[in-house]
Amino acid sequence: MIRIANKLDIDSILDIVKDARRQIKKLGFRQWEEDSNYPNYDTFLKDILNKELYVFDIKGKVVGFIAICKGINLDYNNIKGLWLSNAKYYTIHRLAVKGDYRNLGIGSKLIEFAKEKAIKDNINLRIDTHNLNVPMKNLIKKEGFIYCGIITLQDEKIEPLRDAFEIILSKK
Repeated sequence: MIRIANKLDIDSILDIVKDARRQIKKLGFRQWEEDSNYPNYDTFLKDILNKELYVFDIKGKVVGFIAICKGINLDYNNIKGLWLSNAKYYTIHRLAVKGDYRNLGIGSKLIEFAKEKAIKDNINLRIDTHNLNVPMKNLIKKEGFIYCGIITLQDEKIEPLRDAFEIILSKK
């Protein structure tokens, strides 16, 4: 079941982040590193207060999460490439699934949830990921997103370049 996250979920979410960090390190790129302290408790608390964080809950156990962020993402204003549209969009951020639950379709279900929300709100979706994050890129493409170019994360000091994708869902 996918539901809106609450403060009681943050410890479980941070455990998933630790697990994701180990997976990312195995894949050989730098993202969500502990020394960057991102994402952290405050990141998820802000998502919760903004009502932008959702969890995948199996019998009371949080096994995945997704942030569906409203408004303009300033990092997306300067793309080396071209967005599919100039229409309003939500940005998918901070998507992860606990290791024991990977490859069970939970990531797809979280993205499908974001797509349903975007369709209901008549808005598009954008997402970015590290260029070496092949599992995430495969998921993004499987879910129908189109590669649009490269964006630079202003707050990321180590490896700021990200592959950016968009899917058109609005009827505008």
